[in-house]
Amino acid sequence: METIKRPIQNLLPDYIKYKKSLGYKYDNISHFYKIEKILAKYNIYSIDEINQEILKYPDLKKYKNELNELIKFYNIINNIPQPTKLQCRTITPSKYIPFIIKEPLFYEICNFVDKTSQYEKGNEQYIYPVLYRLLYSTGIRINEAINLKRSDIESSTNVIKIQNSKNNKSRCIVVSDSMNAILKKYLEVANPKKYLFEMNKNKVGYSTLSNHLKEICHSLNVKITFHDFRHSMATITFQKMLADGYNEKEILYYLHIYLGHSSINETEYYFYFNNIIKDNFGGSK
Repeated sequence: METIKRPIQNLLPDYIKYKKSLGYKYDNISHFYKIEKILAKYNIYSIDEINQEILKYPDLKKYKNELNELIKFYNIINNIPQPTKLQCRTITPSKYIPFIIKEPLFYEICNFVDKTSQYEKGNEQYIYPVLYRLLYSTGIRINEAINLKRSDIESSTNVIKIQNSKNNKSRCIVVSDSMNAILKKYLEVANPKKYLFEMNKNKVGYSTLSNHLKEICHSLNVKITFHDFRHSMATITFQKMLADGYNEKEILYYLHIYLGHSSINETEYYFYFNNIIKDNFGGSK
């Protein structure tokens, strides 16, 4: 690979854009310039030269996390294989195509939920309209939504904290202004004490939500699962980012972090189905 004189300076604009898209401010980046000076001292002028041995130097050790993140970002956008402790599963062709919920169907679901929720008792009337919009707009897992606490919602910054999710990982996700406004209004009217979605002073149960989704499927004559909301968000986001000029490697890295996947291979699953689905998303509605 061709050596570049200032590896971090060349990589930094795209990296900062990515980090800001996840909700990080990144107003002060002076530490990156300090890192570059240290790298220059050791005559390191390409990302490829930064390895675990280099990170053992005392003056670089304190920047280990930042450098590892930069290397990871660099490798992904340059299609360099990621070192892993375990052999990642290979995505093989499948006849199964997940149901991608198009916007018209999603609006139909919302209209149905909004109307029927008026007749629910207690917080149910507030929970369902918010829950489905949250799942569709953020792609969070249903168990992540169930375990969200009121304190995880940071309305002032449009950020939701996902705590100790799958594989004991935590992350922050940025929500749209419209979804943030919905959550803010929900907190005012439902006034949950501990968990975001509470019924009878306890967090809502999965079976309760599953039964409600079955009612929607029966009434609208569709067959969807909670995971279809997550898959829809990922696929639609992929399409929109591709149309906005992002390349596939950038999108892969973004979705990998946003969705909370433990490996890039999990995210490639959505790329595989995107090539099958293209403009003909699953589902006629």
